[in-house]
Amino acid sequence: GYSNERAYLLTETRTVHYTTDRAVSWNTFEAPDAPNSFGIPLLDFHPLRSDWLIWTGQRDCEEDGSTSRCRAVAQYTKDNGRNWNMIDEYVRICSWGRDKALKLDEKIIFCESYRDKSGTQRGVFSLDNPLQLIAGDVFYSNKRIVFPSIIGFATFEEYMVVAEVSRSTILSTRLL
Repeated sequence: GYSNERAYLLTETRTVHYTTDRAVSWNTFEAPDAPNSFGIPLLDFHPLRSDWLIWTGQRDCEEDGSTSRCRAVAQYTKDNGRNWNMIDEYVRICSWGRDKALKLDEKIIFCESYRDKSGTQRGVFSLDNPLQLIAGDVFYSNKRIVFPSIIGFATFEEYMVVAEVSRSTILSTRLL
């Protein structure tokens, strides 16, 4: 995270232990969904607002793998885990658009989001279900597709780099 006073300890359950005072005291909150098993980071931290977090958990994922709607679900909080709001489901990465050097509006959220929201997200979705880069203004309430088919994105300093799948299926990289 961005705050030196805060630390978050994640568990195998929805319970998250946290401190806001350099470990003088500890509290807990319940995440809105179970931790995901997709290898997706569980928490994303806002660089300006310490209480603003994004949690990416999972839903309808039974341990025996029998579910047909197992998916990643991203939600945000503006009060350090007391209340949660849905961002999107069938996602890979959702993160705050604002970064230390990338000075976008503080309420923008970017998501790598699968176009078709059905079936199970376990394994690899086919090319028939592209991963889109979605920009969502006002806490993802005003969404727009920035790139219709991507491999992923990353932020470096004041740039966002997007690996896009072009129509000829050749990978290209573009700066946003």
